[in-house]
Amino acid sequence: MSGQWAGGKGSARRPEDYAKISANWDRIFERENPLELGFWEHDCVVKGELFTALGEECSWCGKKETDA
Repeated sequence: MSGQWAGGKGSARRPEDYAKISANWDRIFERENPLELGFWEHDCVVKGELFTALGEECSWCGKKETDA
């Protein structure tokens, strides 16, 4: 053993193509609007703001889409 610490092995960053990353970021990570996918949004008293499937009640607080 050489007595040197090998903990930093592989710590150098790989070359990155920033233009390519920027161009593909939205394509990879963009999510569809949940309201367009059949969900309703509400502020749950237990879990905070969340989306629940249309026609279903919140499984945390029991609130329904039609409740005021």
